[in-house]
Amino acid sequence: EAAIDGAVTAKANGTKVLYDAGGLYDGIERLLPLTDILIPSAEFAMGHTGKNDTKSAAKAIFEKYSPEVAVVTDGKNGGVMYDGKELWSYPAFPVEAVDSNGAGDVFHGAFAFGVQMGYNYRKCCVFASAVSALKCMGVGARESVPAFDDVIEFLKERGIDEL
Repeated sequence: EAAIDGAVTAKANGTKVLYDAGGLYDGIERLLPLTDILIPSAEFAMGHTGKNDTKSAAKAIFEKYSPEVAVVTDGKNGGVMYDGKELWSYPAFPVEAVDSNGAGDVFHGAFAFGVQMGYNYRKCCVFASAVSALKCMGVGARESVPAFDDVIEFLKERGIDEL
């Protein structure tokens, strides 16, 4: 109920609502239509839609709830972004992972940061994926969140310098 009230208030005040859809909770269908940026896990997207793959699930969840964008995260497999026009797979960055705890939360926070920086949704996916990969290289959900400059350097080392 609190999340629904918060989303209604945010939208009424011109604020975008980003939802980290990770669990299949009772009543979630009431919150999803209030979402501008819907970022479900592959497990949530496929479980909620009954689809067998992330691409079909991204399209189905987008068509059902009409967010600006649906971004399905799939861990070390990267993920899929769908905005009603383009279905696009974004990469996961292979790293020597030592602790993946918090990687999804870091992805969502980095995506929201990218939106605030004015990145388009494709760039937000790449940026968030890089932040999540770097986080996994250290121990601790919070302690290992990388600095912005480290993320930019990480991307440049991989031939991505468009941010």
